Amino acid sequence: MTRILPLSLLFSAQTLLAQITISGAITLRDGSKPTLAHVSIEPISAVRSSPPATAIFDGNYRLSVEKPGFYALLFSSPNCQPARIPVILTEKDKTVRLNVQMLGMMLKPELSKVRIRVKGSKELAEMTREADGTFSFVATATADTFAYQILDANARNRSHNGTQSDYFVYDGGGDYHSVLRVKQGESVKIVFDPKKMPRAPGDATAKLRWDKAHSYLEKFFVISERVETARDEAIAALIEEREKNPGASEIKYDYKPIVSELAAIKNNASERLEARQFAALMRWSLLSFFNKADNAEAEELLRLVPASSVIWAAYPNLLGLVGLGIDSAASARAVQLLTEFKAKNPDRGVQCDALIGLGLYAMRSGDKEKLRAIYNELKEKYADLPDAEYGLKQFNPDRVIQAGNPVPDFEVTLFSGEKVSRASMLGKHYLIDFWAVWCVPCVEELPKMHEAYEKFKGKKGFEILSLSFDDSPQTVEKFRATKFKMPWLHAHLAGAFNHEIAKRFEVIVVPKPILVDDKGYILAVDGDLRGENLEKTLSKHLGEASD
Repeated sequence: MTRILPLSLLFSAQTLLAQITISGAITLRDGSKPTLAHVSIEPISAVRSSPPATAIFDGNYRLSVEKPGFYALLFSSPNCQPARIPVILTEKDKTVRLNVQMLGMMLKPELSKVRIRVKGSKELAEMTREADGTFSFVATATADTFAYQILDANARNRSHNGTQSDYFVYDGGGDYHSVLRVKQGESVKIVFDPKKMPRAPGDATAKLRWDKAHSYLEKFFVISERVETARDEAIAALIEEREKNPGASEIKYDYKPIVSELAAIKNNASERLEARQFAALMRWSLLSFFNKADNAEAEELLRLVPASSVIWAAYPNLLGLVGLGIDSAASARAVQLLTEFKAKNPDRGVQCDALIGLGLYAMRSGDKEKLRAIYNELKEKYADLPDAEYGLKQFNPDRVIQAGNPVPDFEVTLFSGEKVSRASMLGKHYLIDFWAVWCVPCVEELPKMHEAYEKFKGKKGFEILSLSFDDSPQTVEKFRATKFKMPWLHAHLAGAFNHEIAKRFEVIVVPKPILVDDKGYILAVDGDLRGENLEKTLSKHLGEASD
């Protein structure tokens, strides 16, 4: 029998659990309160998932958390750029007051192409650009409502609601679907008019007003926004470059000003320590993003931000900090650091990332007993975290894709029109390569793959089968015509990670190389087939390379 607590006792229990309360008001650019908004708070390391959000209809919000930590607040409202706000809550905090003014949407200055996603459909459709600067799309309604989102119009590469709506539905990630009331079977014309979308001035997403005790947190939001803007601009520059030069991996963006700004905050002794630490970590993240970080920078960062600091929760890639050391000294140092993060950091997300790093080292060293222990710990303690998915699949002792197992059944249609399958490849050794033109690490592997192909092609029937996750086969063909020839077998997997073959082969990241023998059994996977290891592994299984 279910026991129902009296409301007074229930309220008391909730009050005891809710140690820290954050509340305030949400307003729009004109000072009015939105008729619909959503607010959520999650540990900052978990916000890459879709946190449960509270719907707000009167502009006033109130959230509670049970313990101190580094959190992210997410504020959303239709026609507004969502605001992700870092906030550190300490044991001294009982209440925090934060008022947020949403400033409109961050649209690109010029729009040449806009796409639309109809809710319930996996496909994206390009809208027709009209002479008056609007974009239109016509479809047939399959129900009494028609919900959609706009893509490619946002400066931060987000999807968002359109300018034609009867009402809005939250999508769970900070944005909204526009919804129209229609009749099933009727033709629906959607018009997106950029001039009607309220725009945020410059690159500002929101204005914050903290209570006096927490005004120092404004610095965190400023740093976060500056770094996010730099990343977005760099990605936009890379996308533009790839339109001219498919496979381009160098990001042509002047990151030095923002890195210098962050260094100034980091080195300013008059700044609050947490702000200096956050600036240092964000500086490192940018240097890593532009492939300019090194061991000296890493050690300097660790001196200012020890492994026990909650600030690390804002950085989701500990392995990027310690590296995947090849020589024994580097590996020992990396394992030492990851073990320290796992033991000392209070954030579960950081602990999980550290444990995954330790698992990768155990996998590289061939320590199956340790790897099984790490897998069991991930499953028992961290399975609820999104980041655990990679480790749970990669370290699972019963996973399908590992040496010694038969390769799963597959059949693909090559660009030539010929079909290739597990059955048709029997009698040959072959390398399956899941990849994409947009994947920088994939492209970086290609010089070694070309060398290996020239040395081993035909040896014991050796062949390469590249399975592309790109948007179309044409993208790959353009890349091959202008960048790398890749003179082997090619097929395209529409839907990328959601394709049935990708799921069957447990592909959660690319590149994903898999070496298969002439009887259809897996010989090697992943790291054993990348970089310098590729030729070594092929020599082991195929014999010495041809000169």
